[in-house]
Amino acid sequence: MIDNIKIENYKLIKELEINNVRNINIFTGENNCGKSSILEAIYLALSQDCIKNLIYSYDTFRNFPLNKKNIRYLFNNFDLNKKIFISTRTNKDILSSLKISLEKELVVSILDNLNENEDTKILFEYKHKTKEQKNTLTIKEIKDTERTGVVERRYEAKKYLNKNNSIYLPVNVFSFESIHFLRNIRTDNKEEQLVKYLQIFDKSIKDVEEINGEILIKSSNFNQKVPIKIFGYGFIKFFNYICALISNEANYILIDEIENGLHYKTTKKLIESLIEFNKNTNIQIFISTHSLEFLSIVEKVTNEKEFTDLGIFNIYKYEENVYCKYYQLQQLKELLDNGVELRK
Repeated sequence: MIDNIKIENYKLIKELEINNVRNINIFTGENNCGKSSILEAIYLALSQDCIKNLIYSYDTFRNFPLNKKNIRYLFNNFDLNKKIFISTRTNKDILSSLKISLEKELVVSILDNLNENEDTKILFEYKHKTKEQKNTLTIKEIKDTERTGVVERRYEAKKYLNKNNSIYLPVNVFSFESIHFLRNIRTDNKEEQLVKYLQIFDKSIKDVEEINGEILIKSSNFNQKVPIKIFGYGFIKFFNYICALISNEANYILIDEIENGLHYKTTKKLIESLIEFNKNTNIQIFISTHSLEFLSIVEKVTNEKEFTDLGIFNIYKYEENVYCKYYQLQQLKELLDNGVELRK
């Protein structure tokens, strides 16, 4: 399990060290304080598919294309001369680390959008335990009249140093693809377990299957199987979370704005499910939220379940950096009862 995280020069974060990392970790704070950036950084450092995942986080999670113009937003204060560094530690040994830097001989001005006639090359230096690997992402703008504005992005497919063992669940549930996890669940004969958890959200659910790349739900409310897309936002989000957990493909699950779209009662059941999974597996969970209601539910459920391996991290900005303040779970009720604002 990870017990320490370091992030330098990534987006809003100039320098941040997070200690006391627990099995379940909740990052809370006001909007645009860096919570999502912390989750993204952990996700990149834990996965050898860091280039692919970086592109995906730009294009899909943020709907903000990774091109020569937008690459500068990856670096703190848009300074392309800086080097991003992210590391995770366990038992004081480095589990994984990632360095990202612009591969360019000349000094780049902070205001420079990069030479439009040159390819932009970004160097990724990845380390997992004692093994190291380098790779370069090349971004090229296509200038011919038929494909103006098209971006070509190239990098070498290399043999993995480690299993890709992190899953990131973004705020936009429609950008997350659950079919892969559903197939694994059915291969492992875990359909009954999946349906049991889905019935926490909706008792009418009878079965789930995938046909021709589409997820279909069998419900007592309909006389035939129906596409999952006709269900509400909250159900689709809950479905994604549960599929990722039951498939047990990853050691690390990262969930951004977990409470978004979920009813109070469903949120309580989800937290109970997360605690159950955490007790029975080696999955470590990282969550972002800005909801006091969610934190209040966490306090009640953890007390009922006598679960203590959870930490609260208040993320906040001060001047030009991002900081965090750690609270133990037993402090949470006192803070909430006394009206201490944990989101700023």
